[in-house]
Amino acid sequence: MTDLTAKRLELLKEMVPKAHRVVAFYSPHNPAAQQSVQFARDAARKLRVELVERRVDSVEGLRPSLRALRPREVDALLYVSDAMVSSQAAVIIETARENRLPTIFQEPASVVSGALASYGNDYRAVGRLSAKLVQRVLLGANPADMPIEQFDTFHFAINLKTAKALGLTIPPSLLQRADQVIE
Repeated sequence: MTDLTAKRLELLKEMVPKAHRVVAFYSPHNPAAQQSVQFARDAARKLRVELVERRVDSVEGLRPSLRALRPREVDALLYVSDAMVSSQAAVIIETARENRLPTIFQEPASVVSGALASYGNDYRAVGRLSAKLVQRVLLGANPADMPIEQFDTFHFAINLKTAKALGLTIPPSLLQRADQVIE
């Protein structure tokens, strides 16, 4: 699976050009999160953004770490691939709203809930591909003889209501690239 952390940071920087310090919360015990953070570090260097890493061991540790964010300590919040953190999207979005922090997540549902944006897998495309493979097997194809297929369709969503509340103007070029714009 492709890690999209670097692309998320790039999109966040396009939406919030003045963002110089971006925070990412993750579990240091999650190998996928560690790899995702490395992608974020590399992208941050290229974009001249300081990545502020906040390691959290549990959901119980995430909440106080979120509350500990000081005003103007960071300019935005980046989601890195971490299921524990993702499971707390509602709390993160609420804290970000209270602190006027732009956020980018993986799941389009987070944008509906108030995140500024999301960029991640297009689960409809994943479902269609899965259904196609299942259909072939049900029609008698041997799974061992079937080629490996990957999806390369990603979903980009922007919440203009959140952008307005944050005082952000999203560039028209980004709005044109978005698959979903919530107004």
